[in-house]
Amino acid sequence: MQVRDRYGRALRGVRLSVTLRCNYKCLFCHLEGIEFNRSRKELKPEHFEMLAKAFSRLGASEFKITGGEPLVRADIVEIVESISPYSSDTSMTTNGALLHKYASKLASAGLNRINVSMPSLREERYKALTGGRLDVVLEGLREASSNGIKVKLNFLVLRQNSDELNEIIGYASRHGYDVNVIELIPTATHRSKESKDDSWQELYQSIDPIEKMLDEIATRKFLRELHNRPVYVLPSGIKVNIVRGFDNPLMCMGCIRLRVTPDGKVKSCIFQPRPSTDLLPLLEEGDIDGIVQALRSVWLGREFSYAGARDKSSHMHTEGK
Repeated sequence: MQVRDRYGRALRGVRLSVTLRCNYKCLFCHLEGIEFNRSRKELKPEHFEMLAKAFSRLGASEFKITGGEPLVRADIVEIVESISPYSSDTSMTTNGALLHKYASKLASAGLNRINVSMPSLREERYKALTGGRLDVVLEGLREASSNGIKVKLNFLVLRQNSDELNEIIGYASRHGYDVNVIELIPTATHRSKESKDDSWQELYQSIDPIEKMLDEIATRKFLRELHNRPVYVLPSGIKVNIVRGFDNPLMCMGCIRLRVTPDGKVKSCIFQPRPSTDLLPLLEEGDIDGIVQALRSVWLGREFSYAGARDKSSHMHTEGK
């Protein structure tokens, strides 16, 4: 059964944040829009299996596991195993620091793809931005690839690293990795550009010049269904996605997924200040039907984050486009 919201958008995917814990201290972390002072309680693997089963009944078949850092959970392989039977595409976002240890087991558990944060290929700069070790992450990328996991690099553009785009693309092209070029978004406590704090201002760098450059060198360009993201196919064959997650009505219009926090609450948007529904009581009772109904209610009640998206989508839906 495929559930659609009031604007005709089908629920296709889910971002499952499995923990707020992390072994890095990245300057740019947005915590998936989750308040850090919230409950640190984490769902169990059997809870994630129930969630996957419930979401699959509503037509969602793409599951992305996020954090914090998912690989700090000792039971992360079990979590992947619990989700995979209900998924056509199981993926994960990670800083990659522990990937070399888990790649083989994750592949066997059913992980198809992995997004690895790669803010720099220069060791000292990487350490300054994340607190981590670049060499260990690069080893993890090799392990993932050798075990059949498709790798994509998440290059978050900052003032401190915007000069590295060619290095990132060159490295990705040599290894066959796709790339997300990501615009920095304000933290979860900010809801408008006028409310950004000094730390955001110190980090932010426009990706307009990057998109212009990609327009010039790409062999092909298309819009991906998820978030209407522009995708550039480069001469090497890799794909570069442009991700503008803030004040972007076009991206908002193409949102086809929900978010679940580590303690079992549902969010319809990363910028939603408070989760709308607490699924933990239903998960502890094993009430799959109740979970399905709760998720359907959240999806049907979704609103656009940006007025421009609401206006454009209403027009497109009316015109049948």
